[in-house]
Amino acid sequence: MLEKYAKINKNQRRLLKKKLPGKHTFILNPKKKIPVSKSKIGFRIPNHWCVLLSKEFGKPITTTSANIHKKPIPKAIKDINKIFEDSISLYIDEGILDGKPSKVMDITCSKPKVIRN
Repeated sequence: MLEKYAKINKNQRRLLKKKLPGKHTFILNPKKKIPVSKSKIGFRIPNHWCVLLSKEFGKPITTTSANIHKKPIPKAIKDINKIFEDSISLYIDEGILDGKPSKVMDITCSKPKVIRN
């Protein structure tokens, strides 16, 4: 499904197969212009039940991160609700989160660049 939306060469494919699913977000070039991005876009495939939902639905699930740059990482829905207030229509409560954000890597260049570790 990822290859439907992103340009992926053989080296990128090898890295993606090694690291996904998991706690990694990879920055790639989209196959076509996406309204929410000027150029690149991040993709994450977590080791989580929502992947099965996406497969069943046949489409990716899009979302924003609850991790705001230079702010404390929210650990529960009540913390996320303080940040986003009424702008989120649905929360799925999975209890207290481990609080560790995904590693973000830009793999659009010949040498991958870690954006967040």
